[in-house]
Amino acid sequence: MSTNPAPLPADNTAHVRHAVRVALAVGLCFALVDWLDLPHANLAVWTTFMVMAQWTFTIFQKGIERIAGRGLGIIASLLLVSLFSDRWLVRHIIEIVMVTVLFYFYFANWLAYTFLNAGLYLVAAVALAVENAATAPLVCFDLFLSVVIGVLVADLVTWLSGTESDLHLQPGPGGALWPIRADWLNHSLMLTASALLVRLLTEWLGLPVEKAVISIFLIAVAPHMQAALLKGELRVFGALLAIGWSGLTFVLVTQAPHFPVLWTLLVLGTLLAAYLTRVGGAQAYAGVQMGLVLPLLIVVPPEEFGDLQSAWQRLEGIFAALFVALLVAGLWPNFPLSDPPAVIAPHSIPETSRIGGS
Repeated sequence: MSTNPAPLPADNTAHVRHAVRVALAVGLCFALVDWLDLPHANLAVWTTFMVMAQWTFTIFQKGIERIAGRGLGIIASLLLVSLFSDRWLVRHIIEIVMVTVLFYFYFANWLAYTFLNAGLYLVAAVALAVENAATAPLVCFDLFLSVVIGVLVADLVTWLSGTESDLHLQPGPGGALWPIRADWLNHSLMLTASALLVRLLTEWLGLPVEKAVISIFLIAVAPHMQAALLKGELRVFGALLAIGWSGLTFVLVTQAPHFPVLWTLLVLGTLLAAYLTRVGGAQAYAGVQMGLVLPLLIVVPPEEFGDLQSAWQRLEGIFAALFVALLVAGLWPNFPLSDPPAVIAPHSIPETSRIGGS
């Protein structure tokens, strides 16, 4: 005897609605950047996803912080390279100090997402500017423009759908910046050392520096080595999910080479990634990574479509970053290997827990 399926829980219905909202926003951004023929179009598309998929306060605030942080990092990097182009040692010392300060603010939890992005782009843009100082300002401007467009699309869809109407910015709970906290400073220095080491490693191996630098920061901000390892594993798993979906997309678009087909497959893949992000719990980061990598493989110039080189480079960058993060974390003084065990007073344990009940 057949039965009707049980109705979806209200929570799951909300997750589905949000995933649809994110997917449609990504589709709108894709159509816009394709029409504008924008350089770094995929950056705009995955910015829309990243801003809407997860947030701490509001989608609006996350977008503003992303723009502010990336702009700050780009400006600081261009100034640093232009002022100290022929003074390698001085430039590196100043860069170390700046990145450490930015991440100290991140760990202090004052506009944390702003300072995370600023530190990340400072290191990445310095590498770009050193490699080609003449074109770096224009490339950085194009990158920044893509971020702005991605955020604007995310905000537009969020507001039109009635999801948010609050334009207030919250600095966060934030701890006192003075006196200096030894644990925050220690972790900030470890992050800086990890980022500079992975930049040297990827330059030596001939890998794209930016992909590895992004990975090292997002892995090494974890509070302990066990969490960093888990985050690295989820980045790899999410990238593999994106590669699988992109492979299906390449096959179908080859059979029906039309923009609506490509657009639909990107939207459906993003829908899956956004839903996994919402319901994934401790594994939600795999969904974030899937939604980030999909545009990198699908929103590309025609001559690059179907080429998985970018995906393999991203995986190589993740593995390089994971190797460096675990190496540095293992050698770094006073960096915990795992969370300390919770100490629970006997009187605080519910009776059902003591006898094995649920």
